[in-house]
Amino acid sequence: MSYFRFTSVFLSACLWIPEPSDEGGAAADTDTDTDTDTDTDTDTDTDTGGGFDVDADGHASEPAGGDDCNDDDAAINPDATELRGNSVDDDCNDYTDELSVPRAYATIQQALDAAADRDTVVLKPGSYTGGLVVPDTELTLVGEGGAAETTVSGGSPVIEVEPSIGRSVTLAGITISGGTVSFPSIGAGVRCLSPGTVTIRDSVLTDNGGAQNGYGGGLGLSGCNAVVSKTSFHSNPLDIGAAVYATRNGSVTPSVSLTNVSMTGNAGVAVWVTYSSLTMDHVVVSGNTTANNNGAGVYTQSVVGVITNSIISNNYSTSSVAYTGLATTGGVTVYYTDVWDNRSGSSYALSNVNTMTVFTAGVSGNLDVDPRFTDTDWSAADVHLRSSSPLIDAGDPAGRDVDGTVADIGAYGGSGGSW
Repeated sequence: MSYFRFTSVFLSACLWIPEPSDEGGAAADTDTDTDTDTDTDTDTDTDTGGGFDVDADGHASEPAGGDDCNDDDAAINPDATELRGNSVDDDCNDYTDELSVPRAYATIQQALDAAADRDTVVLKPGSYTGGLVVPDTELTLVGEGGAAETTVSGGSPVIEVEPSIGRSVTLAGITISGGTVSFPSIGAGVRCLSPGTVTIRDSVLTDNGGAQNGYGGGLGLSGCNAVVSKTSFHSNPLDIGAAVYATRNGSVTPSVSLTNVSMTGNAGVAVWVTYSSLTMDHVVVSGNTTANNNGAGVYTQSVVGVITNSIISNNYSTSSVAYTGLATTGGVTVYYTDVWDNRSGSSYALSNVNTMTVFTAGVSGNLDVDPRFTDTDWSAADVHLRSSSPLIDAGDPAGRDVDGTVADIGAYGGSGGSW
């Protein structure tokens, strides 16, 4: 068989030849696969981020992984300017009707002066100049990106608040640094001399104080109440109250509440409180140094207070007469707290507590053990507990950590420990 005859036979066998119709006409095409696609899904996505952008404002919707909190309205997106009085989060930063700096106001002080009661002043991420005065207005000053992205620095002090009695000012998500104070003034970082309340949360106060005089490196209070939580005070150089200083103003005695707070690497007595009430819960006061006779950790005089679930350790005073860890004149009750390795003098003698402080290791849940912090480089310490720490699950059994176990002792224990 020739090549061409073989090929013809092979092709005839492989190809399907339609049968004639019953009417003898041409073969009827029974193929129903004709393309009748009427798909109208033309891609009109204008989002440069690859997600859906229904309102074509250049920002994908949040469900699509973008940052537009309202993809049905092009006027609402992270680049928009907040409009006051419309009860809408125009710029998608989780705040409504806020005064935005620098988008709506060039400076923080301009926004503070324009604010009314219950307003929020929001700082976009960046560095800002201090020397601010918050007038007698119930407001919140907050860093939109948190303390890691928002810094206010410089001034004497960096921020002064003036809430009258029964009123409050909140500072949140800010690093406050580089403030100074001179004797006999109070407060280099934050100052409050009014009878209202200052609330500080989720913040960092560092490098405030300057020369070794004045009172209150991080926070200085006279007759003013303070509520501080989830905040770090470190490397503040001021001898009396390097982290926190509080005293009365005439007959007005302040109330100071510290919860989930760390105070490390300060050059001075970290906590100095007189003629006040004091509550410390889940606080770390460690690695502070001074030449003061009244210690380097916590000093109180004429104070009624409670210290619980806290750590006072590794503080050092060059004075040979200092009670370096915890020195009180009585009135302060200590529970479930670790006081360890506080020393004084050229001989580096152990000096945990003075004789007027009621503290006994093994009683009321108190301990005298190495906390076993993650990092004890006090200039940048990490006071999370190692997994081998004896302070894990050693706190007040009435309290619980965020994982539901008995509270750890230290700044990251308890219900507010996830910061």
